[in-house]
Amino acid sequence: GQKFIPGVISKAEYLKTKAPELKIYLDGGVNPKSLESVNLNFIDALISGSYLFSKNTTEERQELIEGLLDL
Repeated sequence: GQKFIPGVISKAEYLKTKAPELKIYLDGGVNPKSLESVNLNFIDALISGSYLFSKNTTEERQELIEGLLDL
C-alpha cells in the first residue's frame, strides 16, 4: 500500500468547505496511527486495503478502525 500523506488532509478540508457536496475518500496509509491526526468530519470514506489484509486477522484490524471511528 501507499504511505499516508498528511498534506492531503488540509486539501480535503479546503475542498469540502468550498464544495460540501463533493465526496472525499481517504486512501493511502489508512491505519489507527495515521487516523489519530485526521479530522474525519471532512472525510466521507476510508479505503484501507493493505492495513486490513496484512499481519493480524482482518477482524482485529477492523475492530481497531471501528473503535477509532466510534462505530
